[in-house]
Amino acid sequence: MINAINPQEALTLIENGKAILIDVREAEEFAECHIPYALSIPMSVFDKVFHHLVLDAEKTLIFQCKSGGRSGRVCEYMTMIPEGKNNILNLQGGIIAWQECGLTVI
Repeated sequence: MINAINPQEALTLIENGKAILIDVREAEEFAECHIPYALSIPMSVFDKVFHHLVLDAEKTLIFQCKSGGRSGRVCEYMTMIPEGKNNILNLQGGIIAWQECGLTVI
């Protein structure tokens, strides 16, 4: 089971340097609007790109998409690979919930 995190809790972890936010929407979606802290790794290339990243194993990885569906699938994938050693969370409601909370997007 994948744990979820709400936007306010996610923002606190990110701002405190305890988490990395990864946006799994496609590049054109990211270019249109995204959360300022997010690293873009589209779900369509995730399995090819993620293995090349060097991430701090101490940091929580928060995955995000538009509403939480795609990021939930990526979270499940992360639990099955050797590189998935970080704490994994799904941003509940995705960027839609982030915006509904009045949090910044660019």
